[in-house]
Amino acid sequence: HPFLLQHLAVCPLGIPEARIETVEKDVYGYDHPAEVVPVTRPDLVYRLDERLIIREVKTTKAAYESGQDEAYDKHLQIAFMLTMLNTGLLSSYGADIGVVELEVLTDSESFVWSWDTTDDPVLRMAAGTIRRSADSWHTDDTWDTSPGPHCATCPVREWCPDRDHWERS
Repeated sequence: HPFLLQHLAVCPLGIPEARIETVEKDVYGYDHPAEVVPVTRPDLVYRLDERLIIREVKTTKAAYESGQDEAYDKHLQIAFMLTMLNTGLLSSYGADIGVVELEVLTDSESFVWSWDTTDDPVLRMAAGTIRRSADSWHTDDTWDTSPGPHCATCPVREWCPDRDHWERS
């Protein structure tokens, strides 16, 4: 309940000009050089004039000490969605400017930070963040497993030689 009360102050649905595009629906792209189909499910995609805005909402017990920079570092989704906007998602919606908003709620405060596609250094940083996060798996030619708690629900568990390794360690 306290988180919902904090959300009311920053909810974009209260803006009369806001036009909802999607709520929690998958958004797909295609990265030609990497030959992958990136997918994300943003909490909300809405329009304000020529701007297409993707909003993610996070709850936490305490606000981020260093604010927007810490929020960016904690949530790969920000870089991912900026990159998606910059590589075709904007044009698929017929928008000129893309914005990623992160709404962070505590039980006593709300924060909304934004990053947009008109900021070239931010776009370069986002592309680099995504490239570095994908390097280890995108160029994998050894197919070594990485056992962990996720093995318990893995859809290919029955064929994996290391499926029980994480439980034994």
